[in-house]
Amino acid sequence: MKNIILATLTSLMVGSFFTPIAQSATVERELHLNYNHQEIGGYRGATLQDEIQDSYPWLDVSALELKSVVVVAKSRYGNSQVMLEINGFRAMPRNIPPAFGDDYLWPDPSSYHSVEVQNPLRIGGNGPWHLNLGPGPLKLFEITVNVIDHNPIPEPDPRAPLTYAHSAELRAGTNGRVTSVPVGLNRVKELAVVGTHQAVEIRGFRVYFADRRIEEISALHGLLLEGETHKVILPDLWGRGVRGVDVIALSPDTNTEPGKFMIQAGYYR
Repeated sequence: MKNIILATLTSLMVGSFFTPIAQSATVERELHLNYNHQEIGGYRGATLQDEIQDSYPWLDVSALELKSVVVVAKSRYGNSQVMLEINGFRAMPRNIPPAFGDDYLWPDPSSYHSVEVQNPLRIGGNGPWHLNLGPGPLKLFEITVNVIDHNPIPEPDPRAPLTYAHSAELRAGTNGRVTSVPVGLNRVKELAVVGTHQAVEIRGFRVYFADRRIEEISALHGLLLEGETHKVILPDLWGRGVRGVDVIALSPDTNTEPGKFMIQAGYYR
């Protein structure tokens, strides 16, 4: 049975990520979600707040009021629809016009159609915004979500320096045990392992993201010597929320003291 070791991540952050803005301020936003010609064979259902948070992690999605949704798509046979539901209220379904023959295969944006659906509640609606597309086949290029932001947060500057946080010192094992490290940070741009004592061989580095995706970061596998730092830069422009990390670390030399290391995260405030 794997031994589980918990280490608390020591954050260098004090206070909240952003300076609050007066609640009376509101901003109208057009939030663009890119789907890169995604082909849908049957139906596609999604909660728009979740997809907005993935693309705009700094926004307070609970403060957004939906005005309308514009779906840029094309239907193979003209039988596909856009369906929006909020708190049990459904907007009138809108048809996605067909694109026949080569027009359906052509990737140029001009071959797509824009279909707009209004908030069925006209204003308000704090529940999930369920958007369903189908039946397919259809291709999805982009969704624009028009909202009123009642808690506008400044967009972070990707040129700003990262703030760094690190775990307590962790001990490598000899039997492939898993070290589970809670992270609990948003907008993480960089993850690293830092060798602090003797050599450590990283056999596994699994990251649990806030959007519930789980990824194995194989770029951090390999031999880590004392004083070395191996890091990866997450491709997301604004970083990603990270809930925790599972690491498998071995001491390659069983005749010496066990190797030790730390996990480091660089994030935007």
